[in-house]
Parts: sequence; C-alpha cells; structure tokens
Amino acid sequence: MAKAGHDLVLEIKDWSGTVDVGDSSSVELTASPGSIEVVSGEGGVKALSDGDKDKIKKGATGKVLGGSPITFQSSDVALNGSMLNVGGNLSINGTSNAVNIPCTVGDDGTVKCSIRFDQSTFGIKQYSTMMGNLKVKDSVEVVIEATLPTG
Repeated sequence: MAKAGHDLVLEIKDWSGTVDVGDSSSVELTASPGSIEVVSGEGGVKALSDGDKDKIKKGATGKVLGGSPITFQSSDVALNGSMLNVGGNLSINGTSNAVNIPCTVGDDGTVKCSIRFDQSTFGIKQYSTMMGNLKVKDSVEVVIEATLPTG
C-alpha cells in the first residue's frame, strides 16, 4: 500500500516571525495550522485531485495539528559567517521540545532553514487511512525560506 501514498509538500500561508539581531539575538515564529495548503504530492498510484487535497488539509489541520498555533521561541542564536544556528523551543499541537535549526543566510538577506523531526515526539499520532494500511511517515522535514528586511 505504500506505493499508493504520496510524498506531500505542504505550505503554511499564515505565519509571522521576528528576528532581532544584536547583543541578545532572538528568533520567534508563529504559524497557523489552519492555513495549510497542499502544494503537491509526488509518487502515488494517481495524481492528487482537488478533493484529495481538501481531505489531506482537513486531516492535517483537525486530527493531526489541532487548533493550537505552531510556535518557536529561540534560546540561543549563533551566527558564524553565512551559517546561523538557532536553538530553542518548538511547540506543535500543545507539546514543546527543544530543537536546533541550522540556517544559511545569503548576501541578499535570504534565510533558508531545514529541520527534520519525528511527529511522535510532539504527541502527534500518525495520520492513517484504509484501516491503517496507508499512513503518514513519522519523520517529517520542515523547510523555512524567508527574506530579511533591509535596514
């Protein structure tokens, strides 16, 4: 049944963040799980229909992520050349864990970060369907791409 599934790319449309740079640098992010949109689904037996995307969104926002905002609050920010390491507390579905997020900072102010974690560490039960024969992998990757304002 694994071949019937898709590798999904989801985008959170409603999010905000604050980056303070200075003697006590900090990073804060907040994202609304209800704003998730299915961008694409690679693999699978058939292409995702609009109905499939709606079903995935409803499952992700309701059963998986709940209604609580996803938040991140840094406790340590270290810049070394173009590499930025941000440590802090990530909260998803009411459960918080310490994480380290490696980022690169471009000369043009673009920031790209990527973190991989297991959903189960945040108390998230893997979404499944077809009597448990088809389920979401526990390990997910979150990618953040943003542009810092100039000035």
